[in-house]
Amino acid sequence: MRPFPLIRRRAIGTAHAIGTPTKLNLFLEVVGRRPDGFHELESLFLALDAGDTMLVRCAPEGRDSLRVSGVPAPEDGTNLVLRAIDRARASRPIPPLSVHLRKRTPMGAGLGGGSANAAGVLAHLHDLHPDPRGVEGVREDAASLGSDIPFFLFDHASAIGTGRGETLSPLRGPLFGGAPVAFVLVLPALHSSTAAAFARLAFPLTDPEGPISVPAKTFEDSGEWQRGVFNRLEGSVIDAARPLARLVEHLENDLVESRDQGKRARSGDGPGAPVPSPIADRPPDFARDFVPADRMSSSASTTRRSIMTGSGSAFFLPARDLTDARRLEDRLRRPGGALERFTAETGVAVETRCARPHLLLSHTPPTP
Repeated sequence: MRPFPLIRRRAIGTAHAIGTPTKLNLFLEVVGRRPDGFHELESLFLALDAGDTMLVRCAPEGRDSLRVSGVPAPEDGTNLVLRAIDRARASRPIPPLSVHLRKRTPMGAGLGGGSANAAGVLAHLHDLHPDPRGVEGVREDAASLGSDIPFFLFDHASAIGTGRGETLSPLRGPLFGGAPVAFVLVLPALHSSTAAAFARLAFPLTDPEGPISVPAKTFEDSGEWQRGVFNRLEGSVIDAARPLARLVEHLENDLVESRDQGKRARSGDGPGAPVPSPIADRPPDFARDFVPADRMSSSASTTRRSIMTGSGSAFFLPARDLTDARRLEDRLRRPGGALERFTAETGVAVETRCARPHLLLSHTPPTP
């Protein structure tokens, strides 16, 4: 298998196109603070197929350059793309490069767009100018640049991350029991600072049983995996950005309405939802989605069906498949729906996107 299979690379004349994924944190627990200033984490990463693209070629002007189109991002040395080039150049000679980043993933959304861009550059440079340390040298550079960058250089589309998130291991069985799930991403135009999210987290954590571990067997069950979804940072992020609390409220109201309309349609007691959602087809006792009530963060409730990823501010809603995700997206975006009401109240624009797990997820990981 080609190294770094989550990164798509192909030659286009004298240039190279690089496609990078995004990620969800299906599970994120903060175990505690570390002496080095970082935090000890336990997370379940999932790579999604919707990400950014880059066009990379040798720079005729004799120096590295970066141009960004689409979603705004810095074009100076603070961008992880240019930092990744500098880091790779420390281990072998690399000519000056010109990079055009076509960005779709908002910054500060918790989707890892910038980290994936850095991983894409490191993978591409290893193709053209192999790291004398091998693939482990590339992964070492990735970990030095950011805690979640190594995931995008992993051999599987899902992984349990420990340490700062950079120590990765595959699940023993197929995620979601092999079911073809999809997600609706809800992306408000709000930037969330990862450092600030961790700084606001109160220690010691309040769970009497201590930190929660990734419930791997739950995530390998096609019917139960949503009960394992959890994000310890969600409460601190929402507390700092009150519009996010309104977004959650509107999303949940819309989904409850959808479920109730679906139940009425099936019983014949009244008009049903014009478009059924994944939630509407579930039995009534499925209201206890995600983590059991006694182990949830302070911001969550037993009826939550939307969850924040990483350090925010994006939320994701699970669906049975891509068709269901598109139906759910249409419902949220309908006139008078959740997203229109949220924008009218807060003045914050919000977009949606449907995404599937990376195709690599179809490969069952080996048993460790």
